[in-house]
Amino acid sequence: ADVLRATGQWEAAWKAFAQIKRWEAEPTEKPTPAQLQTRALEAAMLEQDGHLGLALDALNTRLKDEPADKKLLTQRLAVYEKLGWADIAAREKVRLAMFDQQKKIAGKL
Repeated sequence: ADVLRATGQWEAAWKAFAQIKRWEAEPTEKPTPAQLQTRALEAAMLEQDGHLGLALDALNTRLKDEPADKKLLTQRLAVYEKLGWADIAAREKVRLAMFDQQKKIAGKL
């Protein structure tokens, strides 16, 4: 599905993604690496296809499992900006800056 998405074959990519979801086990309390990868693919496909609200929802679901993942936080910031939510994007930038500062302080201890 990811290769098809990258080559612009959207209909085939969505069909492949549907097959992935069909055969993937139901999520458990702690998702497997394959389930995390599927969630990442889903968020990317939704964002690239212009379904920003659904992409944001998928990113927030991923952040529940990995709340300190800077890459996910940065992706969510980008979605906020695409949605035109400047105030929320500004708060997210501050949160990311605080996150970086905390990591620097923790590294010095």
